[in-house]
Amino acid sequence: MTGTLADAHLHLFSQGFPSTRGRPVLLGRSEVAEYEALREAHGIGAGLVVGYEAEGIDPQNNRYIRGLAAERSWMATLAYVPCYPAPGCDRIDAFFASGHVGLAIYLPDGTAAASFAEWPAEIWQLLDERNAIVSLNAGPEGVRGIASRVRTSAGCSFLFSHLGLPGRYPTAPSLAEAAARLQPLLDLADCPSVRIKISGLYAVSDPPRAYPHNAARPFVELLLDR
Repeated sequence: MTGTLADAHLHLFSQGFPSTRGRPVLLGRSEVAEYEALREAHGIGAGLVVGYEAEGIDPQNNRYIRGLAAERSWMATLAYVPCYPAPGCDRIDAFFASGHVGLAIYLPDGTAAASFAEWPAEIWQLLDERNAIVSLNAGPEGVRGIASRVRTSAGCSFLFSHLGLPGRYPTAPSLAEAAARLQPLLDLADCPSVRIKISGLYAVSDPPRAYPHNAARPFVELLLDR
């Protein structure tokens, strides 16, 4: 297969992602096999697998996705790291030694963003030297808290997930409203190390199942324009 697309945000869990009832969404079917079928159908040539070990879903997810990637050349992986307490350089080095190309960081609020931005200088130097990909789940408040750090990290590539997580909307806001909400992220538009993932459109919809997620459209248009 010759792929023409890159999937910048996907998850794979050893026991499957749990539904609200606690059972795997795919009811025992292999997530990897299901995704391989999607790759074939849609010409996805590469995928960035974002590690996640919180909430008890898959406490060894970093190790699990590296095992998958060892047998799949199309797959690159990011190791999940809590923003607090700050990891040591030895731990970061071990992630890269095992094959991860960067980190997956979740910043649910300004406090978490401040903790991440205040990681010791030697960690940021290591990430810059490794040209690390840093995937960030951060809403506008979190973006505001890390903006100065993003601008001073010359070697990293920062990927903001899910359109910058502007929040949920039952109907599409105006472009002006969308711009006001995403202003901290739009202020980074001139920063060459920043990219935005057109992903997780369900996270903008209210309810989340409101496919085709028309509430996300102004945010997509705005980010593509900027």
